[in-house]
Amino acid sequence: MHRHFEGEDSMIFAGEPERIRLLRDLDGDRVADKSTVFADQFNKPADGIGAGVLVRGEDVYFTCIPSLWKLRDVDGDDVSDRAEELSTGYGVHIALRGHDLHGLRFGPDGRLYFSVGDRGVNLTTKEGKHLYLPHTGAVFRCEADGSDLEFFCTGLRNPQELVFDDYGNLFTGDNNSDGGDRARWVYLVQHGDTGWRFHYQYLESPWVRGPWNDEKLWHPHHQGQAAYIVPPIANFINGPSGLTYYPGTGLSSEYNNHFFLCEFRGNATSSGVMSFDLIPQGASFAMNAPERFLWGTLSTDIDFAPDGSLYFTDWVHGWNKSGKGRVYNARWSSEEGRSNSEAVVQLLAEGFGHRGTLELMELLAHRDRRIRQRAQFALADLGSGGLSGFVKILRKSRERMDRLHAIWGVAQVERKLKVGGKNIAELPESITGRRMTYVSSSPFLQSASVRDNLLYGLKYRPLRPAAYDDEEAPKRKRDFVEAAGAGNIDFDYQADWIDYEAAGVADSSELFERMVEILDVVELSDD
Repeated sequence: MHRHFEGEDSMIFAGEPERIRLLRDLDGDRVADKSTVFADQFNKPADGIGAGVLVRGEDVYFTCIPSLWKLRDVDGDDVSDRAEELSTGYGVHIALRGHDLHGLRFGPDGRLYFSVGDRGVNLTTKEGKHLYLPHTGAVFRCEADGSDLEFFCTGLRNPQELVFDDYGNLFTGDNNSDGGDRARWVYLVQHGDTGWRFHYQYLESPWVRGPWNDEKLWHPHHQGQAAYIVPPIANFINGPSGLTYYPGTGLSSEYNNHFFLCEFRGNATSSGVMSFDLIPQGASFAMNAPERFLWGTLSTDIDFAPDGSLYFTDWVHGWNKSGKGRVYNARWSSEEGRSNSEAVVQLLAEGFGHRGTLELMELLAHRDRRIRQRAQFALADLGSGGLSGFVKILRKSRERMDRLHAIWGVAQVERKLKVGGKNIAELPESITGRRMTYVSSSPFLQSASVRDNLLYGLKYRPLRPAAYDDEEAPKRKRDFVEAAGAGNIDFDYQADWIDYEAAGVADSSELFERMVEILDVVELSDD
């Protein structure tokens, strides 16, 4: 588009690259001593503002319209050596500055979530699915490798960042259009539409912003609310930007279940960080009175450090680039909330891949959500061993948090099961019901014995004929003739239908041992 209308002048957009800079505090004094450009190859004319970065293990996820990237430093020199474009096609038209690709966050289900402003999307996923939504902003989710990309919800204008609470609910602050409307605090519901359309920005009559104002689409729930949208929880602040949620350590207990949202208004005097919590209200939530948590800084983003302190970025002044950006670290002055900080730092630094199943199960009940989530992900990576751990927690624990993480973990393991390259949860019943035995998080059990349910998928045709005596054989032969004459199959239900080879065993005795192994995974072997 730039080339078509601006010719050679369009190359101005390739002048300055977007950069990811890695800062290191080498001596532990909370001041950066080393700065390295981790990656800076994002300077094509179509590349937008680099607006999202997220680290998980050795992988660095980066959003820069038109693409979602996964980067990695292979040789340990603090510079990215490998760049994989996970998906591309975001930002199909020009819009207001900053309506870009951002909001990277791993959800409790193990998927990667991110958002795009109302510049829209037009892309083809790795699986060949066409995602087309050019007229509004949206939230997406995919697996860590970029597969199974899908819409999560739509109807957004410019959601800068996303955040989950401890119970898996997803929220964002969505900016207003400067047309008499107000910014929104939005509960993001799967398949939900929150109402905004790109062209509303340019409607001036008969109503400024058209239906957006005329039908009060940006208002919290009210009488006469449009039925097709999910209304916002509240109209809240001006210029919502960076967003995070208290992980459970670092602050005092009064901040449990609290959100921290940056308010960016172009000058430090009227900008800062707001803190608040929510209470359930029907199918949604209500907001308790917010407070100024940190004020007098033109903050653009905020997040918790491993030790429970807070990092926040300061734009310093104005809306245009000032070249004066800063990164601050703030700590809670009292000891409350920091008592577990050293243990959290150590756990996060050591990682979770080397820990045993029992230890990971115990960590699912940890006070700090970052520990709980990483323990959950590590258990899910163990496959059947991790599944056994999740099941034990669901059967025996009475604690809310570890049971929630166990439920999410079971779903993670389930999604990793593939048949012919397809997710087992999406296969038709003709496959899962007749050709294999599988217990999902919502299984169907026949009205039969446990043995019959386990062996059902191994019985698809008679493999070994039944033995009949001289008296019974003619009768059975007559039954077969009658079945064939009526157009029915003449399979003998008395024959041995079990496919031992498919079960990986040689005979019925080995099959019994294999059944006990399977039942032991779900703690039913003694039954």
